[in-house]
Amino acid sequence: VGRHASFAGSFQCDLCKPSKSNAIPGQAECLDCDAGKYQDQFGQTGCLLCSPGSSSLPSAANCTTCEKGKFSPTDGQSTCQQCATGTFVNGSGAVQCSLCEIGKYSDELESVLCKPCEQGRFSASPGASICGQCAAGSYQVRQGQASCDPCPPQTFQGSSGKNECVICPPGTRNPADGQTSCESCPP
Repeated sequence: VGRHASFAGSFQCDLCKPSKSNAIPGQAECLDCDAGKYQDQFGQTGCLLCSPGSSSLPSAANCTTCEKGKFSPTDGQSTCQQCATGTFVNGSGAVQCSLCEIGKYSDELESVLCKPCEQGRFSASPGASICGQCAAGSYQVRQGQASCDPCPPQTFQGSSGKNECVICPPGTRNPADGQTSCESCPP
């Protein structure tokens, strides 16, 4: 057990090499470790499961730690999985990905960080893969924000996704917040 006979009539049994094992007496060959398993010792009767945060291909003597942007949630994984959009992992050996914070987003697979929403955009909940545009009548001058601000009185914004409000032109007015246009002054 943990050994094999290289050829018929052999007087000696050889130890199974790392990445292989043999649990059955009299075998002519040692068996390769399956994907998600490894064996780093000589003469073993079985292969071991890779731990969470790592994986292995078949015939592995060691498991490979998951790279940044990837994860492995359980024992015995053959590959590390990509972090989905809206999530990230900035370290190796992860067992799960983290959600992007409010005001940030990740629009790529295997992200190692989340980007702040640009001016004129926002993200109100964790795990965003895109940032929403500020609606007409509102704006956002800062990056990485969870909401937009309404345009103050005497200003307006007729378009979405903007980082500023426009002052009402002469002869017009706007007494309320969040307006998309200004009204003409009465004669």
